[in-house]
Amino acid sequence: MKMTRIAVASLTVLVLSAGTLSHTWAKKDPDEFERGQKFAQIYTETVKMDRASLPFNAFLQKNADMTITQEELNDKIARYTAYSQAFGVTLTPEQAMDKVIEKHLLRKYALEHHLYPSEKEIIQHIEDIKNSYLQDRSPLIEGMMDELGLSVDEFFFDFLRDGYEEELVRLNIINKLKAEHKKWNNESDNDYHNRMIEELQRLIENLKNNSHLLVK
Repeated sequence: MKMTRIAVASLTVLVLSAGTLSHTWAKKDPDEFERGQKFAQIYTETVKMDRASLPFNAFLQKNADMTITQEELNDKIARYTAYSQAFGVTLTPEQAMDKVIEKHLLRKYALEHHLYPSEKEIIQHIEDIKNSYLQDRSPLIEGMMDELGLSVDEFFFDFLRDGYEEELVRLNIINKLKAEHKKWNNESDNDYHNRMIEELQRLIENLKNNSHLLVK
């Protein structure tokens, strides 16, 4: 679990980039249950909105061969909107669209380099996180599940699955980068890992720059 968790930097990354939420970053106070409910309420309201106007149509048209669906785009935008309002962080639909592109580019890269996790690995990863949660329940996640009307299994294996899958993709790519970039003398494990995260970001930017699918 340690190596998986340090592949991401913060709660924002977990909810929005990887699409998931880890209870280890949640504050343990009574208000968090209501915050979780608020996130779920806004998400539920927003995910059903019609996004027929630009720039969303243009985004889907430019990325048609990337198999990005309106449903997937709506889900990501709804998560960004809900996080913005529930946690007081300004995030835009354009940022959400960019994250959808990033996810697909990393997926393509992982498949091409035989780095994509197997179904067994994905299920085990989610099972480990779920069991960790059951040992130390978070009011934030309790609020989300309560409002969404989801069981623990439905929340982790369905609502958050896509994010955990992407999390494993990122971890596998970071491990590949570590094989290509050796640890420097006197470099701490933490500094080394952070340097590889920076390498991952450079890789992402290169993939975007070399892709005609990127919306500028």
